[in-house]
Amino acid sequence: MNPITQGLIMAAIGMGLVFIAILALWWLMDVMVKLTSDRPKKMSTETAVLETTETLPQDELRMETAPNARLGKAAAAAVAIALQLQKQTGAMSKTNNADLSAWQLTRRSSILSQSANLINRKSRGSIQ
Repeated sequence: MNPITQGLIMAAIGMGLVFIAILALWWLMDVMVKLTSDRPKKMSTETAVLETTETLPQDELRMETAPNARLGKAAAAAVAIALQLQKQTGAMSKTNNADLSAWQLTRRSSILSQSANLINRKSRGSIQ
């Protein structure tokens, strides 16, 4: 048998064994997950409604059952975060450039010009 043929057969056997080992580990992990996972019990909709009505006060119950209640709460939280960020950036944008040294200003401007040149080169390259 030719040495090249022997090498190819050995490579195929080795790759096959690696592939089989990967599949065996995948199967073993799947079995372990199935054995160790705690699955929640499936509740019927009647049981879920009864549990929520027992635990929530009437005002919260009306709020939860309203359509898009969670969406409204998320929107209110987003607005509060945006207002807070706006206050923070307003305070940060009022910094005085007199506090910066000439070296810092020069370095920042060179970095900005380098990034602008890079963007211009990329946009010109995509057009051509």
